[in-house]
Amino acid sequence: MTVQTAQLEGILTTIEGTKYENYNNIPVLNDYIFTLTGWLAFAGQQMAYAKKNLNKEKARAYETFVFSKAASGLKITPSLAKEYAAVKCEQEEYEYDLAERCTRTIVHTIDAVRTVISALKEEMRTVNFQQNI
Repeated sequence: MTVQTAQLEGILTTIEGTKYENYNNIPVLNDYIFTLTGWLAFAGQQMAYAKKNLNKEKARAYETFVFSKAASGLKITPSLAKEYAAVKCEQEEYEYDLAERCTRTIVHTIDAVRTVISALKEEMRTVNFQQNI
């Protein structure tokens, strides 16, 4: 299971580059929410892969460190072993953090788009109400 960092980075770049002033059309915003929802599913899957890879690599690094130090007779503190494992898993940590940031960004963007849709609906109700007076 390889984490697709380029696709996650691409999603984040797309969201960051979106010009929301052009989104004043409810059907367009609904389509955007469906796009975001698809990205959310992908990012969530990538986050699960990244977490699995991270845990596997941490376990491997921890075991390597502990067994090599134990064989040489050195006493190892749990915090030192944990720190060593974290350093050895830099790429896996990055992949997990990227997937998590992507997921959170998508969720917040969906919330923001929903807010805009609600505001547009309220604006339409106000305009219709004023026209009926």
